Amino acid sequence: MEVRTRGQHIRRTIINTVVFIITTVAIVWMAQVGVYADHKTGISQANAFVFTSWFGHTSSGSAGWIVLVGLILVALLYLFVIVVSNYFWLSTGIMLLGGLIFSTVNYMKILARNEPLQPADFAFVGAGQTGEVMSFLPSAGRDTLKWVIISAGLIIFMTAATMIWVKPRRLFAWRRWQGWLTRGIIAVLAGGMLLYCVNNLDNTDSVVGRAVDSLGDQSRLWDPSSDYRTNGTITAFTRYINPKIMDKPSGYSEATMAELANRYALAADQINQDRQGLIDDQSVIMVLCESCKPPALTPGLTVTPNPTPFLNSLAQTTSSGVMLSTSYGGGTANLEYQALTGMSMGLFSPTLTTPFQQLVPNAAYAPNAMNWWPAAEVVHTYQPNMYSRERVYQQFGADSFWSLYPPNLVPCQERIANDPYISDQCAYDSAIDILQQSDQNQFISLITMQNHAPYGYSYPANRFTVSGEAVSGGSNAEEIATFVQGMSYTDAATKQFLADLDALDRPVTVIWYGDHSPSVYNNDLDNAAQRLKTYETQYFIYSNEAARGHDNKISDVSYSSSNYFMAQVAEQTSSKVSPFLAMLTRLHEQLPALGTSVAAMDPSQVSVEDRQRSAGDLLILDDSGNPKSEADLSVDQQQLLADYRLVQYDITAGSHYVADNGFMDMPK
Repeated sequence: MEVRTRGQHIRRTIINTVVFIITTVAIVWMAQVGVYADHKTGISQANAFVFTSWFGHTSSGSAGWIVLVGLILVALLYLFVIVVSNYFWLSTGIMLLGGLIFSTVNYMKILARNEPLQPADFAFVGAGQTGEVMSFLPSAGRDTLKWVIISAGLIIFMTAATMIWVKPRRLFAWRRWQGWLTRGIIAVLAGGMLLYCVNNLDNTDSVVGRAVDSLGDQSRLWDPSSDYRTNGTITAFTRYINPKIMDKPSGYSEATMAELANRYALAADQINQDRQGLIDDQSVIMVLCESCKPPALTPGLTVTPNPTPFLNSLAQTTSSGVMLSTSYGGGTANLEYQALTGMSMGLFSPTLTTPFQQLVPNAAYAPNAMNWWPAAEVVHTYQPNMYSRERVYQQFGADSFWSLYPPNLVPCQERIANDPYISDQCAYDSAIDILQQSDQNQFISLITMQNHAPYGYSYPANRFTVSGEAVSGGSNAEEIATFVQGMSYTDAATKQFLADLDALDRPVTVIWYGDHSPSVYNNDLDNAAQRLKTYETQYFIYSNEAARGHDNKISDVSYSSSNYFMAQVAEQTSSKVSPFLAMLTRLHEQLPALGTSVAAMDPSQVSVEDRQRSAGDLLILDDSGNPKSEADLSVDQQQLLADYRLVQYDITAGSHYVADNGFMDMPK
């Protein structure tokens, strides 16, 4: 047995302490580099944040001492790993490798979607969809992976070499019970402190919340990228781990919800006097068209010739307008969630970023539009577990989920030229095929993939020219041209889709919307004149010739958001409504579009403090598309919004009183 002198113990302790500090700082530094798309910018900003900020403020405006929060969080995790493994150098290698991977994944997501990694994204890995996520990455990100793999190999080699050189000594090697006791105490203290920080970092009333504020935290939950860069990647990431669903609204109680249900039951009775039928006496196909935004809606972009003449013409012939999206370049499932449930992302806590992954899978109560039909089908022309969809739709009550995986394969799987995704025409044909497999009325949720990023491929017959401020040249111009050609194919396919529905002898209504803009443009999202426009896409509602609402062109369609769609479908088809849909109908009349993009407002007009006070990061558009604050609302509008908050809280985080008081019940 090797006996070490006191001097050797002291020397070893000093070396380990220095390495511990250097490793902790290195991990925080790597994490900070990863939230910038440009490596040079990332390195300079990380240097400023981790090193020079101690002498003032970082270039992003945060107080220098906020870096301490990230260092403490990493140090606690590092310490926990050390005492669990009982090997210092092995733990050091694990931490460095984990930090490198974390930084790399952040960088990849910034490249692909202009947003950083968030805890909800790990559901993709848990669902076995890592390969599919990697396929979305731009070529620049894939090139970086080569160097990351080399770096990871070096870390593994150096860890192994160091352990061989110093011999794999256990840290606690004296009497067994003393070693276990010491390790247990340290593990409990480090793990307990880490868990407390995770659970309370975003709670300003907690000890850790107040401490973080005193160190200069400037929480920017409405914009995760800015939050990560300003307050530190580690700190900002941690605040998303244990999200709060919603703040409990003032006055929430069973009695309040009963009174609210009675009021909207009367509103429903009033609306239903002029309605002719039930919503389930025809089929409804809800089409989420991936990244579908006619180029005419994109500021600073000129395309010749016009790639979407049919979609543009729908404004004159159908119930068609502008939809306010909740995101830019990603976040597809959030639009699905809103459309199916009638809930608004703008009312949730900002740390609840993806309900499909963070809320629905474990929800005890999940009412949604699929419950109103005798049969409900989901058609997604890709993998079933993206955004945990297969599990979510099972929770929502879908009878079948059609995808590229068994047991229910989408009937049509054709692509256009080099496009890696199934064409929109094929997706439409699959939906009609599934519709015709049954004689009963159905609700079909169709999620397409044709225009999904990346756009590194090219169509051989691209005939469009793109120009303007949104085009920066080079690969950007090529990617935009590819996307525009794809939208041209979508335009023709959508025209054929509606014609095919008109040929059916059964009533069908379509609600069609683009989920978000593609992230290919050179738009400056901090430009107030452009920022809001980047969140706007198109939607329309169309009833085929056999349907009751075929000749209808409903009012108040200029602006909407997906949480209102089912209320608008009920109006289009002259269908009777539940008290819940009556509330959404009144809301849409008064507050035409709701979103989460407070950051879409003019940055010079909205202070950081104002944005932080808007707990749900709620953006409201009036019927002209102009943003409004809650303070600008009338008394009646404020009451409607307060009622909406109560209902959404009750359904998602409360006691589900509306499940028993008839509020959600559709007329029979």
